[in-house]
Amino acid sequence: MTPTTLKAIKGSIRKWVKISNGTGKDQGPDNCPLCKLFHAKKCKGCPVATVTGQIECEGSPYQVWSEFPLEESISSPRSIAIAEAEVLFLKTLLPKKAHT
Repeated sequence: MTPTTLKAIKGSIRKWVKISNGTGKDQGPDNCPLCKLFHAKKCKGCPVATVTGQIECEGSPYQVWSEFPLEESISSPRSIAIAEAEVLFLKTLLPKKAHT
């Protein structure tokens, strides 16, 4: 894994930690460090796509988040649980020694 990709994973984790604690928001690929690296390449090389075998975060907790009903609050217990699941999923992408 390149240092740039590792930095992007950590940045994406920080994004989702903020979302899960109510201090951040999701703007899709516009504020996702991993998407900034890989979205324009149709996710080729993205660690998420490598694990799920799909593009645009299909097969990850983000897929559930993206299908979240707009009428439901993003601070609801369900939305917080989905955001926390995304954090845990992204942490699995870290190399063993980089779990910080």
